[in-house]
This record gives sequence, structure tokens and C-alpha cells, in this order.
Amino acid sequence: MPKVPHIESPIVLRAELLTTVPHSMSTIDRLEAGGQFPRRVRLLPTSRVGWLRREVATYLRRLAKRRQSATQETDVEAVIVARSKRSGPTPEESAR
Repeated sequence: MPKVPHIESPIVLRAELLTTVPHSMSTIDRLEAGGQFPRRVRLLPTSRVGWLRREVATYLRRLAKRRQSATQETDVEAVIVARSKRSGPTPEESAR
């Protein structure tokens, strides 16, 4: 029997979502209600829901970029503070 390559579903179900996204379900609900997380879609004819995989992937990329930029800002601030401590008091501090 020939092997069929694995085809990933375009829908992410709840169990997979919770292992993929670094949030709890209550946080996902809150973010979704605020328009900050992809909206779920109803999987008819059942009462199940899922999320579009491409929208979840886009959300994760944006989250990673925000975290990366926040880390870089913190790193830059730490370097500025470290340099100012090495170079001694600033002229404003000396005038006091």
C-alpha cells in the first residue's frame, strides 16, 4: 500500500490549541472577546469549534515579535544603565 503524506488540517481543535499557544483557555476566551486573538469557527453539523491554523500561526508570530522587541528594549535599557554606572556621575548629578 503506498504511503500517503501527512496533510495538516486547516483547523486547530481546542486540545491542540492549548498545547500550541502559551495561554489558558480563559485567557484565550478573554483575548478573543477583545479582538486580540483569532475568532473560533463552529464545525457544523456538530457543536465543536476550532480555530483557523493560519490565523493561530499569525497570532503566534506577532506574539513572538512583541516579546522579542520587548526583550531588546529591556536589554538596551540595561546597557544604558550599566554604562552610566561605569562612567561615573552625570553632570546633573555632580551639580547637586
